[in-house]
Amino acid sequence: MPNLKIFVEEAVWTKEVDGLEALLPALRDILCRELEVDASICQFAIIPFRGMNDQAQISVEIQLLQKVERTRDLILSVCNMLRAAITGISQHRVAIRVLNLDPVASISLR
Repeated sequence: MPNLKIFVEEAVWTKEVDGLEALLPALRDILCRELEVDASICQFAIIPFRGMNDQAQISVEIQLLQKVERTRDLILSVCNMLRAAITGISQHRVAIRVLNLDPVASISLR
């Protein structure tokens, strides 16, 4: 159940949104391959935001269900792959944050 949200500062939205949208399938492929999940349970969004000038203009938030095999090293590796893919099409700083969700307490209706 990886949920991935890409927040893009409004000041760079028009320059970045098309490239990021085109990149979504590759980002999904990374998550599915590395975390061993089916594409049908992934959710992606690109969202404009207004923030402060000194923060990253592209910010990625990922929500994952905790699993024993999803070690810190594996998650860091996935984050680095995602960052490399995004910085490959953008000249802006990319921040990535991962939230691990408790699978017992989490509820998802589809």
